[in-house]
Amino acid sequence: MAVLIAPCMMIGLAFGRIGCLLNGCCYGGQTDWPWHVTFPQGSPPYADQASRGELHGFKLESRDSVPAVVARVDVNSPAAAAELKVGDVVQAINGEPVKSLTDARDAMARSFRDQLALQLKLSGDNKTVTIPPAAPPARSRPVHPTQIYSAIDAGLLSWLLWSYFPFRRRDGQCIALLLTIHPMTRFFLEVIRTD
Repeated sequence: MAVLIAPCMMIGLAFGRIGCLLNGCCYGGQTDWPWHVTFPQGSPPYADQASRGELHGFKLESRDSVPAVVARVDVNSPAAAAELKVGDVVQAINGEPVKSLTDARDAMARSFRDQLALQLKLSGDNKTVTIPPAAPPARSRPVHPTQIYSAIDAGLLSWLLWSYFPFRRRDGQCIALLLTIHPMTRFFLEVIRTD
């Protein structure tokens, strides 16, 4: 029974990933590849990019024991115009102390949602950088369509299992093949996903 269920399960997974694309979940990291996708306001990728500062032109990340470090500043962005630099450590955002990356993301999401200026207090010389409120773009920045990659992966695995079925030597080989290959392909897809 598992031999018959295995390819059908992969077909179901392929259709499920198309549903993920329509919902906006399971998205990938930013890309400039020609087959990228963008999502509208209110979608999970849009909200995630707003909370990371990416729609202001920079990105925060956590490094070692430092909760919020500027990892990237886009050229010709509001963050670059405000002289924010890679490696700056953020102590507070709009007067709220940053104790974790989650604190920073929450403060930036509120600032973006309410279209407020973003005031970043930096450690070191206690300098405060003010990034003016940005007009919210209609769509998110381009991301990898990992949902489509996953759907193609599942479709190919289903085809492989159906093709292998007549050549199996004993029961269970098709499900064993699925349980061997799918985790490997899923691992590579997870490297691209950022949700």
